[in-house]
Amino acid sequence: MSNLQINLDIEEIKRMYLEEFKTINEIAKYFSVSDGTIKLRLVNSNISLRTHSENQKIVMNRPEVLKKTSESSKRSSKQRMNTNLKRHGAVVAANGPEIKPKWQAKHLEKYDTI
Repeated sequence: MSNLQINLDIEEIKRMYLEEFKTINEIAKYFSVSDGTIKLRLVNSNISLRTHSENQKIVMNRPEVLKKTSESSKRSSKQRMNTNLKRHGAVVAANGPEIKPKWQAKHLEKYDTI
């Protein structure tokens, strides 16, 4: 195993991670190194790593992801409404306190499950 040290700009790595909210994988791709290399540099610089769920929140709230999700949702909304109408007798599942028990009873009677 080699101890070859790759010369990377740690300040740029920290800036990308902390200010641009890039993921470790995105930074690794940018520098053409493994994600382990970037992770090690961050840990050695006393940067606390984000959890998987923190990364997911960041990634899922990026404008390009929100736009793509919105477009997908719009494409499938007609089918989703038709399915809900067939299964539940309404375009959306009932959620109000006085409606939900009626909906659950009807659904249970028809499908034997909620």
